[in-house]
Amino acid sequence: MGWLAPFSFYPSTRIMSVISVQESFLNVALAAGKHVTVHLLNGLKLSGNVRSFDKYSIVLENTTQEQLIFKHSVSALLMCCRNKSCSEECVSETRLS
Repeated sequence: MGWLAPFSFYPSTRIMSVISVQESFLNVALAAGKHVTVHLLNGLKLSGNVRSFDKYSIVLENTTQEQLIFKHSVSALLMCCRNKSCSEECVSETRLS
């Protein structure tokens, strides 16, 4: 009882496409062209528009360059409420109590 059967054992009708919160958040940022700020584990902040992403990485684009960011180094993502760079007013308006 302590093991699971191989994935192919389960009927295909039970397989559902699940979109994670992370994927949904990044899809909105990509589709709407929203400006995001990425906080890294080392304290660095990177900002720009999401150009693309996959299971392991995010490509962030700003006016001068594209940056490949590995997701394992990300601590938080902030999407601005306006299509501009993040300001304190924008951040404080979107915080949940």
